[in-house]
Amino acid sequence: MSEPGKTEIPDEMLMARFCATLDDAAFRELTMRYWPPALAIARGKLGRDDLAKDAVQETLIRIVRNRERYNRERPFAPWFYTILRNICTDFQRKEFRHRQKLEDYAEVMPRHEPTGHKKHIRELLGKLPDADKEILVLRNYQGMPLAEIGDYYGISEEAAKKRAQRALAKLKKLYENH
Repeated sequence: MSEPGKTEIPDEMLMARFCATLDDAAFRELTMRYWPPALAIARGKLGRDDLAKDAVQETLIRIVRNRERYNRERPFAPWFYTILRNICTDFQRKEFRHRQKLEDYAEVMPRHEPTGHKKHIRELLGKLPDADKEILVLRNYQGMPLAEIGDYYGISEEAAKKRAQRALAKLKKLYENH
């Protein structure tokens, strides 16, 4: 809300100013206006607060990166929400693929274990943080080399190795304590 007697600058003018001069204040104002409703929409679509925040953040990043594509003759809000919707859809697809990989991972566990083992491993995987589950799937199910996992996460090969080792140690500890 604007202060009494003060006129609020339209979104389109703020975006035009940001596109022309990379004005931080203009972009910050747009962020303040759009963050709360965008977060609510993303939460509704994704069902998780962490993913919703990531989706809104990614939307803002894409707006900065693609600012030259903004048509100044059109309203800003539909452009913003289209980007948000597309990102949420991408996140939903990624989460679906991630869940599928975890289920597949449970399917390829050693066959010599008792038949209830797959279900047991699936339950234990469910207790791990998402990042740990994902790295186990990438490394042990998909056979992705540590260098590629490092690239995927934007970390060094050594850091990827450490993350995979820690995730496996957590799974092993859960297995032993269960």
